[in-house]
Amino acid sequence: MTGTNPGFRVDKNRPKDNPEDRETTFEEAATPTEGEGDREGKDLQKSNDSSVETLEESAWGDRLAEIGEQLQQTRERQGISAYQLHSWTRIPLHHIDAIERGLGDRLPPKIYVCGFIRRMADALGLDGDAMAESLPQSDPVKTALRVWEKPQNRLPFALTRVQLYLGYAIVLGLIAVGLTWVSIRWLSDFNSGETIERQE
Repeated sequence: MTGTNPGFRVDKNRPKDNPEDRETTFEEAATPTEGEGDREGKDLQKSNDSSVETLEESAWGDRLAEIGEQLQQTRERQGISAYQLHSWTRIPLHHIDAIERGLGDRLPPKIYVCGFIRRMADALGLDGDAMAESLPQSDPVKTALRVWEKPQNRLPFALTRVQLYLGYAIVLGLIAVGLTWVSIRWLSDFNSGETIERQE
């Protein structure tokens, strides 16, 4: 025998619970959604990499300033001009000046700066290898990527597809005119030759 409990009545008109309408519990709010944890991890990794890179750049700049000051003092003590050092080492004068003043932002990538310092120190009678190796070393892969990621020189203007097609049409037209002119000249010379032969 089936029946319903008189003390329990089901309201068929009651709307079903909507998962989007219910309140979010503390545990659910504290739990990262799918993909959110990965995104936060990547952001944290980028922040850490940026901090480490900033520290490396600061240490490298400080050491560059110390080396540049030592090189400048040694050069001046020996009575050698910057131009003489340039003629001995073939290092551009503006790079020599930037190294002596510790201006890393005016220098090429670090691998080249190490070579410049080595040559300058050797020319002044110092230990170039030890001085270059005293600079904080960075990851060569990251250095290469930064060099390749530098924006390339672009044209000061951009050509549209219509302009390119128009340029091609002009070039083809000039070629056609040139071929026509050559053909006319050739036919004219050929006819002139036949006329002379007939007269003879």
